[in-house]
Amino acid sequence: MRAYITGTSAISPQPTFEQEHYLQQLVVPGQAYLAALEPDYRQYIDPKLSRRMARIIKMSVATARKSLEHSGQEPAGAGPGAEALPGAIIVGTGLGCLQDTEKFLAEIVETREGLLSPTAFIQSTHNTIAGQIALLLGCPHHNFTFVQRGFSFERALEDALLQISEGVSQVLLGGVDEVTPTLFGILEQLDCAGKAENSNPDVQTTGQRPAWGEGATFFTLSGTPESTALACIEGLHSFYAAATDEEVAEKTEAFLKQCGTTASKLDAVLMGFTGNRQDDAVYEALGKKLFNQIPLLRFKHLCGEYFTASAFGLHLAAAMLQRQQLFAGTLVKGEVKEPLQKILIYNRSQGKYHSLMLLSSCRSL
Repeated sequence: MRAYITGTSAISPQPTFEQEHYLQQLVVPGQAYLAALEPDYRQYIDPKLSRRMARIIKMSVATARKSLEHSGQEPAGAGPGAEALPGAIIVGTGLGCLQDTEKFLAEIVETREGLLSPTAFIQSTHNTIAGQIALLLGCPHHNFTFVQRGFSFERALEDALLQISEGVSQVLLGGVDEVTPTLFGILEQLDCAGKAENSNPDVQTTGQRPAWGEGATFFTLSGTPESTALACIEGLHSFYAAATDEEVAEKTEAFLKQCGTTASKLDAVLMGFTGNRQDDAVYEALGKKLFNQIPLLRFKHLCGEYFTASAFGLHLAAAMLQRQQLFAGTLVKGEVKEPLQKILIYNRSQGKYHSLMLLSSCRSL
């Protein structure tokens, strides 16, 4: 199954939302985790509506609209039946609207399980994100949210590919997660997250654990090949808890064969290096086993680690293919030669959720 990325947008801990300033200068994290750089939302959301929206909703709505605009669609003012509407809205999220979840739970404690306002509960459900986007666009079509820990975005992408294979002309796909001080404190206590450095954006953590991050990334996907498309998604494969490095290599080789290519035909491999020695050992082993002559790239120094970080990896790879360039600090090993035609993305989340995505350039279409 193939799909063509006709538009994409990301709000991340780095300047990725505005195309004219895209990753021109890396931002040094000013707190323990990599917090998203939020834009002025007034251009994308009515201020009267945004006052009642949680951060994650505002980030998602803005990137969804920006992605549609990037693809040449104009979502503003679209109503039911308008041609600009996507045929499906699909979102993957690991933790959903965490800020509202915390607010609702705090109210339960404060009122001693008494009478509660239902607003925070209604807005805390995971499918609130996709639902809000559909309401604002006036889109009555297929609307699903996938929550499966480290596979949340992959399951959403899988559904998007299925929708396109069944004839849906355009799909709006997103991967979204947020981090709050409360969540970060819990992750730190559980020894699941390290602190982002305050001086050097190229160094991720002060300890052994990866720096935690957040972001909202959206894509507009089409089933029609066009030379104006940013990139083509040629394949997706995910697998759980591979026992050995050899098993990871075997599954990667099988995936490339299924996509009709080999490791030697790749121009680069984008991996989820985190700065954690144990995590990165898997990436390094795969690089030595299959991609010894292929340039290795990284993306989590820009976005941090979170359940749907692979969505940002896909966004970054599409930007590389569109612009035919690398971005600050992404090169780990080797030398990338132009033109960039094929990029393999390999991500591992929580040590057991493995995913592979193959992306190719559309410049020759």
